Amino acid sequence: MNISSYRQSARERLRGAANSPFRVTLVYLLILYAVLVPYNLFTIVYTYRILDRSSGFDAISSVNVYQTFASVAPLFVNLLTSVWDGLYHGYALRLHREKDIGLRDLLDGLQLIGKLIWLTVQILVYTLLWMCLFFLPGFIAFYRYRFAYLILFDCPNLSASQALNLSKQLTYGRKLDLFRMDLSFLYYFLPLSLCNAIINLPYFFEIPNPGMQTDIGYYLVGTCLGILTQLLFLPHHRASLAAAYLDACKIDENLESLSE
Repeated sequence: MNISSYRQSARERLRGAANSPFRVTLVYLLILYAVLVPYNLFTIVYTYRILDRSSGFDAISSVNVYQTFASVAPLFVNLLTSVWDGLYHGYALRLHREKDIGLRDLLDGLQLIGKLIWLTVQILVYTLLWMCLFFLPGFIAFYRYRFAYLILFDCPNLSASQALNLSKQLTYGRKLDLFRMDLSFLYYFLPLSLCNAIINLPYFFEIPNPGMQTDIGYYLVGTCLGILTQLLFLPHHRASLAAAYLDACKIDENLESLSE
């Protein structure tokens, strides 16, 4: 895999697009965080307003409700945001093939919503199961399924399971290269990690006057910085991944045989 050529190809596609990919990315991020922000703010407020002010049987009841919420809600939110992220993968792939694409092309992927949901469920479950064994198997599983969304959008007649299996084949012998490509975007992932650190700062250190307002303040600052970071670098990263996928398809003929 020639990582520098993928990155260069992505830059050219971004510059040559008739509609600004950054505008499409901004809409994508606003919709994404329209789900994440209310959920996270509700979690913060619920924790302080309900748990910290309960006692006796009320506390036990509140803890049970909270534990149920904390177990189910993250799974639903993760599923929803992962499906939305899959649509952005499809947009990045079309960016390599067409110049005149925009927000409508991002939403066109909703025609495959059933397959997208099932594919996302499989990816989340398999990755989680491998992570339960150890970090390294989970890390390998993450890159094993890296092309799954791109394959589904490239060959919409495939089932979610076929796309997943084909991703395993296309990433065989390429997982380390995909990891190296991610490392080449370290200037993107490090600021994102810093934003997450800002969000969790009240939990790691003793912030003066800790409380709900403090947690919300740090969360909003970290989230705004995270949105800005993704707006600047996400289009290039995803377009580079799409370029790597297209190059893998040229080498591996299994895509053509499965898509027939």
